[in-house]
Formats: sequence, C-alpha cells, structure tokens
Amino acid sequence: MVNGRGLTNGNGMVNGRKRGMVNGRGLTNGNGMVNGRRRGMVNGRGLTNGNGMVNGRRRGMVNGRGLTNGDGRVNGRGLTNGRSAVNGNGMALDDAQPRRRARTGWIAAGVVLSVLAASILGYFLLVSTEKGVHVDGSFSDWSGVKKISDASVDAADPEIDLRETAMAVDDTSASFYAKTDGKMLGGRQNGIDSVYVFIDKDQNTATGYPVDSVGAEYVLMVDGYDGHVSASGLYSFSRDAGKAGNDWNSKTAVGSSRAVASGSELEAQVPLSDLGGSRAMNAVVYAKDSAGSDDFGLVMASGKSSLLVSWRQTGPSTAALGQSSVQLLRLELESFGGASTVTSLRVWANPGTTSTDIGRLSLATSSGQEIPGTAGTISAGSISFNPSTPLNVGSSETLVLTVQTTVPVDARPARAIGLSMMSPSDVTADTGAITVEGGAVQLTYIGAPAAKISIDGAFSDWDAVASHADPKGDVPNPNVDVTDFRVANDTGSLYFMAKVDGRMMGGANIPEAKLRPSGGGGGGGGGPVTLPVLAGEDSFYLFIDTDGSAATGYIGGGIPVGAEYMVKMTGQNGRVLERKVHAFTGGSDREKWSWADGTDVAAATDATRLESSVALSDIGSPKANISLFYYATDWKANRDTGSRVGYDLRAGAGGRSFTEGLQHLEGGLFLPGDGGPQPLHAPEFRDVLLPVAGIVGIFVVIRRKRGRRKDGGA
Repeated sequence: MVNGRGLTNGNGMVNGRKRGMVNGRGLTNGNGMVNGRRRGMVNGRGLTNGNGMVNGRRRGMVNGRGLTNGDGRVNGRGLTNGRSAVNGNGMALDDAQPRRRARTGWIAAGVVLSVLAASILGYFLLVSTEKGVHVDGSFSDWSGVKKISDASVDAADPEIDLRETAMAVDDTSASFYAKTDGKMLGGRQNGIDSVYVFIDKDQNTATGYPVDSVGAEYVLMVDGYDGHVSASGLYSFSRDAGKAGNDWNSKTAVGSSRAVASGSELEAQVPLSDLGGSRAMNAVVYAKDSAGSDDFGLVMASGKSSLLVSWRQTGPSTAALGQSSVQLLRLELESFGGASTVTSLRVWANPGTTSTDIGRLSLATSSGQEIPGTAGTISAGSISFNPSTPLNVGSSETLVLTVQTTVPVDARPARAIGLSMMSPSDVTADTGAITVEGGAVQLTYIGAPAAKISIDGAFSDWDAVASHADPKGDVPNPNVDVTDFRVANDTGSLYFMAKVDGRMMGGANIPEAKLRPSGGGGGGGGGPVTLPVLAGEDSFYLFIDTDGSAATGYIGGGIPVGAEYMVKMTGQNGRVLERKVHAFTGGSDREKWSWADGTDVAAATDATRLESSVALSDIGSPKANISLFYYATDWKANRDTGSRVGYDLRAGAGGRSFTEGLQHLEGGLFLPGDGGPQPLHAPEFRDVLLPVAGIVGIFVVIRRKRGRRKDGGA
C-alpha cells in the first residue's frame, strides 16, 4: 500500500513480505504471529515457543503432545499418563483404539467415498458432454440417426424379430442400434439370445465371411438373457487364403466393445481403430435365439439410404415357341432412410440356358411398359439392364419392375428357363447399402416337360418317377428332414432327387449353439488350440453299392450297404457348394473314412428339392442291380437316414425299397464330420467397473493397514 508490496515499504504489511504484519513474516519479526513462523502465536510454532499450543508440537495443549506434557490428555496418550483412560492402553489399563484413530478411519472412508462419487460424477458429466452416441442404456441420442425399418412378424420369436436397426460412425467409434418386437435379449425357455453385427469394411460381398448380402471382415457379437447383456466382443475373420470363406472358426478376438440392452432396444459400440480406422463400411444386424429362430435386418451404410431388392420368378409353367411378353421375373425395389437412385440391374439365367432358349429381354414397369435402354439378350449367362434415365426409388416407396422375353421359334423344346439375381453386386445405385432377397423359384418349360430327366432346377420331369417316401418330422431340423427320394437312369447316367420338409441346402449362417452359464470353475493349461473348420452347411450323402454285395465297400457308421462310391453334396443359403462323387479307398479297413478326391457331378435345387446326375462311368459302369442309401445332416448332427433302395439299372426295372432292420439307424448312425454345439464366447469387461473396483480395493487396503496398526502399534 505504501512504497512496497506490503502496507509500508516491504513485502509484509509493514516492511515485511506481505505475510506478516510488522517487518517479517509473522505478526512481529517472525514467521509466527510474533517472531515465529506463522504457525504459532508467540515466537514459535506453538502458542508459546513450541510446536504445541504451549512450547509443544501443536498437538498438545501444554508443552507436549497431550493436554499436559504428553501424548494423552494428561502427560500421555490416554486421559491420564497412558494410552487409555487411566494409565493404560485400554479404557482401563488396556489397548483400546484412541478415539482420534477412529475419527481418522472415518475420515479415510469419507475421502474414498468422495473420490468414488467424484469419479462416477465425472464419468457421467464427460458422457453428457460428448458428441455422438453414448452406450449407456438411454437411447435418446439415436433420435437424429437414420433408422432402417424391418418387416414385422418375420421371425417366430418376437424377442429376436427385428423392427428397426441403425448405425452411426464418427471419428472415434462405430455404434449400432437394434430394436425388436419383444423384449431384447429375453432368452426364452432358459436360452441365450444373440445379436450379431456383421461389418463389411471393404463393402465387397466377394471378400470376408459370406452372410446375407455382405462379406464381413468383422463381427460384433452380443449375447444375453433376462433382458441384460451377458457377453460382448469384436472378432475379425481370418484373411488366410488357405481357409474356407465360410469357416466360422476362422474368427479371432481383436478389440473391445460395449453393449447395453433395455426394454426392446440394444446399443453397442466399438472403437473405430479396432476396425482399421476408416469410417467407410457396410453392416447388417442378425438376431438369433437358442431354438433356431432368426431374423436379418437390411444392409446399412452410415449416413446413406438402404435399398432392398426382392425378386421372384413369375413365369408360367409352360410357354410356346414364339410366344411374346412372357414374364419371367418380378423385382421390387424399396428404399429406407432416404431415396435411392438405381443406374443398373443384372439378372442371371438358370444353368445351361443360352440365347437360343431366351430371346430378346427387356425391363418393364409393373404395367408392362418397356423402360427405354433396357432391351438385350443373354450373354455368358446374364444380362445387364442400363436404363437411359436412372430409376428413382423414393424413401419408403416400392418400385415394381418385371423382366419379360419372347421365346425364340427355334428354342429347344422341353428346356426349362428362368431368371434370378445373385448378390448386391448385381445392382448399381448411389448407396452402398444394398440387400438382395430371393423369393419363389418357378421355372418355365418351353413346350411340355421332357420324359427324360434334366438337371436344371425344374422338377416336373420327376412326376412320373416312383417315390420312396420318408417319414416327416423324424428330425428336429426341417432343412434335413427328407420326405421323398427318387431315382432314375438312362444309358449313361444315374439320376436321383431328394425333397426336404424345409429349405434344401439351407444351412446356418451362424453355426453355434449357446447355453446359459451354469457356474463352477476350473483350470487348465497347454499350448494353443487350432479349431477345426466349422461351416454352417447342410450335407446330403448318397452311398452306392455297385456290386450288390454287403461284403465289400464302406460300412462305417452302421450304414446298411457296402458302398464302393459316395456322392456328397453340401450347401448353404439354398445353394449347392460341393457336388462330388468319391470312390472308397479304405481297402480291407471297411470302417475307415477314406475316399478319393472325387469328380464333379451335376446338381440343381429349388426351394425344397435337390436333383443330381452321376455318370455311370464315374461309378464303375455298373450294369444291373445296385443298392443305394441316403443320409442328410446339418452342422449340429441333426440327421435323417432313409431306407435302403434296391435299383435295377436295366431298362424299365425301376426302383425297389427295403426297410427291414433299419430303425436303429436314426439314432445310431454317425458319420465323420458331424458337428456339435459351440461354447459361449468370452464376456466383456465393463469400462466403468475397473476404476470402481480399484477405488474399492484401495479403501480395503487402507482399512486393513489401520487395523494392523491398532493391534500392534505403540
């Protein structure tokens, strides 16, 4: 105030350094209030010349740490000369914890609880000020994100029947949303519900794990029951060229994830860095329960509309030579989350079809009006339509198109013709999020069906062939529940047909079954484990006894024929993936699963049926009686076995069925490669749980140390 930083000429209030009142740091020339160091009142740290209030160290009142010359109230740590109330360590000559220590414990507890409360409050304050989606069980932050609607009641279980899905990608994370018709992650009948988010990082269906309309490089898996998340994890599918593309066991854990369910909604999030950093991606949500009910959402791309292209064959059962305006295919284009613009569509003819069988093709409106620029012919099995003016599909609108043809006058009679779409790569649009869904398969015969069997996916030519019926409902999975088997031949080939109660070669997109945790524990050790290939494929085996003798050929698993040859078919999502005939190479070890590499055979399917032809020369050129036995199975070892069929290859002989003594095969036959349930994947560690657990642990340690000091301290 006067000539210095203090009141008068100094740093103090008078000639001092601001902290004291007169010439020093204390009240008078010292650090205390008088000649001391600020802590005491007179010349020292205590009230009088000491660290106590009087010549002591501040803790006592007179010359010591106690009230009088000691650490107690009087000359000691207790009330009188000791640590207790009277000359001792307890309340009466014993070791009781001083009240001062008890207060210290409560103070420590208060500090820990305060830190805990501050940490939790700080976390939620941080979350509340962050931009974007927060995975916290509150879904209001999804209000500004485009949601993609899904058809209702398209799954048997409402708890996994998807109604809406969404995705949001920012600079640090990718977030996903799903809403079901019932309770999210309910886990009915003591089961596990799962939500999978398949992430296609390169937006290319030809790479990654093939599922629905994406080729996924990553999958985010969320499991739960009773409405709560029990496990969550992010996995990457191996890019090893030596592994099958649909090998479910090729995935490995790669990063962290967070997921929360509440009511009918679920939100999940992964760091963008665990997905390679780029914000570009496609994703599709898939929900599944333990009973096998499932539902797919539509493919999504962040900030873009989603386009659904549905197709079904609509041709007549027959068409005459030269007939015009034959409608073979119906397309329905629907756009969600905004409008879409389509510039190109490609369709494929069924195998074996050429431009001789299908003439001029054009894309038309639902009323039959041809769209300019879309006329052409089949080339290399397909045709692309490129409208002169791009097709606009409004938000939540449906554009119906048809593909029509004129049958050439010189077309091959009895040929079956039809068109379909294969994948999202058949559609060019301004959105990368494209879903292609197939519908009814109905091929059209040119003229009347031929009496000779043709492997083309049309089955009218089997109508006159004798049926070997198989019981319906004798296996839990209708996709491998064979209900009909037929066999025929000509001079060069053996033909067979099988029908199932469900979808032929349907398979499973997610080949794993999950059970709720049952508790318990255990340990283990050892080196790394390499999992076998696990593909969600359905398989159909036909064992052929070409010499008519049960004393030769393969008999493993209890099959009722001695098989010199085996035809093996595998498939998934309605498509045949493997189709080969193999010769048995086990020699005298007739139960050894040993087969030659095999030769390709012809095969085709529709929704419920499979047909195939095997060249007689590929099975040893048999001339007369042979025996056949079929076997269908899925990845979980649900299996259906038929009856032994005796068949005479000579003209006009037909087939014969023998069923004696085969009843035991349904439960006893088990071939190598049959699958089994898979374990539940590892649980996640919650982001907030770890710091909270750490704070609680610190509190426990502090309390234990104080307890030990009480018991043994002086």
